[in-house]
Formats: sequence, C-alpha cells, structure tokens
Amino acid sequence: MTKFFSKYLGKIVLMVAAVLWVGCNDKEESAEQQKPVLSSSATAKFDSIVRAKESYEGMSGLAGYLYGSTMVNDSTRKKPKGFAQTPQKSDIEIVSGGNLAVDSIMKTLKQRNPGLRHIYNKYLRKKPGFAGNLFLTLTITDDGSVAKTTIKSSTTEFKEFDEKIALAVNRWEFDKSNGKTTLTIPFVFMEIEKDP
Repeated sequence: MTKFFSKYLGKIVLMVAAVLWVGCNDKEESAEQQKPVLSSSATAKFDSIVRAKESYEGMSGLAGYLYGSTMVNDSTRKKPKGFAQTPQKSDIEIVSGGNLAVDSIMKTLKQRNPGLRHIYNKYLRKKPGFAGNLFLTLTITDDGSVAKTTIKSSTTEFKEFDEKIALAVNRWEFDKSNGKTTLTIPFVFMEIEKDP
C-alpha cells in the first residue's frame, strides 16, 4: 500500500491542483487576461497539498533509513535478485553418525532455503555480482539442534557473508534422532537477475 501511494502521490497532487485551478477560474476571461490566478483559499489548499506530499516523501525516506529500505524512488534503486540453490540428496555428505535420515535433512533445507536467499540478497546490495559455493560442516545433536557449524570451504570470496550464512544455519532445528550426526552440505549462491 505504501509503495502505491509513494508511486502515485505526485500525480494525485498535480490532478488536485489542476481541479482547484479549473474550479477557481470558472469566469471566462479575454485573451489578454488569461493568466492563471488562484484565489487565496485555493492557493492555500494547493500549498498544503504540496507540503503534505513533501512531508510524506520525507517520512518515507526516514522510515526507509530506519528499517533498511527506501520506499521513495524504488524504480531507480538497484534490486539484485539472488538465488540460493537447495542442495540435492546426493550433495549431502554424512561424515559421522548418520542417525538422521537424509529425507529429514532435505525437509529442513527446503524450509530454510528462503532465509538463505534473503541473506544473499541483502549482501548482494553491499557487494553486487558476488556468487559462489559455500560448504558447511554441521554437527546435529540428538535433539535436532545444531551444536557446531564450520565453514569447510568457500568460493564466494566474501568472508562476512560466509559467516552470516554459517550463523543462520547454526540456528536451524532438525528432526530428533538417536545420536549426533555430522554432515557437510554445499550451498550455491548466484545472481539470477541484474538491472538493465
């Protein structure tokens, strides 16, 4: 809803101003007197509409800075579109334990993949165009929590991003099992849509 208003507010202000101008200028004037003149009440209304528009745009910009995104001029912002590929069953390597079923691991990976994509898109704004593979080794306890996450290897060349992904994965919950399971999972991150 906010995006709708920010996109069309300028047009609405101009239309209201045009209606006020036409409404205040209903006398037919000669060719010599065709200067557009607004009455003082119409001018005051127009000025208040312009101030409201400027105030709204200022507040939208402020809200954007406070919450991490701008709502005004969205069409001019670069919007990177990243993709976090969900690993396949064959990509998961059980290092030790193995009491946790691969199907159960896949279920969690599919549920949590949108969160990884969100993190990737956030970091794409900081460093456009980066991509790569990130291999994480997880130790999952019998209650399903992740006891330890380590970065086995990475081709992203963006340490801050790799650490953020590892931290996010460390908070995941898997199904319960009969013991610890240590496994290595590859994550692939790539930019799929760029600005023209």
